[in-house]
Amino acid sequence: MLPIIKAEPSLAFINDFLRDHKQASLYLVGGAVRDAQIGRQTKDFDFVIGNIQPRTIENWFAQRGTLDLVGKHFGVYKFIPSGFSPRDVSSIDLALPRTEAVTKKSLGGYRDFDVQSDPSLSIQDDLKRRDFTINAMAYDVHNGKLIDPFGGQHDLENKLIRAVGTAQERFEEDLTRLLRAIRFAAQLDFEIEANTSVAIRELMPSINKLRAQNGKEEFVVPREVVGEELAKALASDPALAVKELLSCGALCELFPGLAAILASSPGYLDPLAHAKPEALRVSVAVLMRGLDEAALMQA
Repeated sequence: MLPIIKAEPSLAFINDFLRDHKQASLYLVGGAVRDAQIGRQTKDFDFVIGNIQPRTIENWFAQRGTLDLVGKHFGVYKFIPSGFSPRDVSSIDLALPRTEAVTKKSLGGYRDFDVQSDPSLSIQDDLKRRDFTINAMAYDVHNGKLIDPFGGQHDLENKLIRAVGTAQERFEEDLTRLLRAIRFAAQLDFEIEANTSVAIRELMPSINKLRAQNGKEEFVVPREVVGEELAKALASDPALAVKELLSCGALCELFPGLAAILASSPGYLDPLAHAKPEALRVSVAVLMRGLDEAALMQA
């Protein structure tokens, strides 16, 4: 079993679950698998549970802690084991294998998916709906094997952010992924793979796409989601984050005034090289220092 599973007290339920449900499959998926491969600490654990009915999952876990059924209609649960509180337990998500299909009226909104859970769906089918190859791996807890249908381990070794399948399709499904790629590049100090980078640059103007909703226009990608992704990137590596945002055209789309300053002031970003990653406010202040009040309000 992976060391990160053994080391996490809140995951002690795993052995009991495997003992009580020998026919079930249990996979650790997503960021935890990625981080385990590169020795990076994680506090978020996502599991996919197959070959078992939702009612069985609900009954078993409800007897051993708090089970949040908010995502029940598409087969996703949050679990906090007995003896732990939300303040001291890692995030534990439990999900049935599922597929995602873009809704007919989707313009790339990050929630515009029809989700179908299926206990009999293979883990490979579940993984192919994910964004990047490094996030599309699964660890079979039963057998102690890594499942990697899209070459995520290879991309980890080569420090690459690569979209699963066709990059343009993955980004058109969810435009938030344009910024998520940049965020992962900054967090992990990885490069964005060439075809993925091309697709990001081509589609970045869509990050400001508008649509009619309830009689008014709104952004397809909510500004709070844009802000969250930018904050995570800047908090990880300010200089690298800005470099990626500039090269892919995100600064031109989101902060045109800042992009204009950078074009005329080659040394403007130099102070970011000395900013501490955890000092997000300082990094933002340094980045925005050249904008006047009107430009800051627009940003």
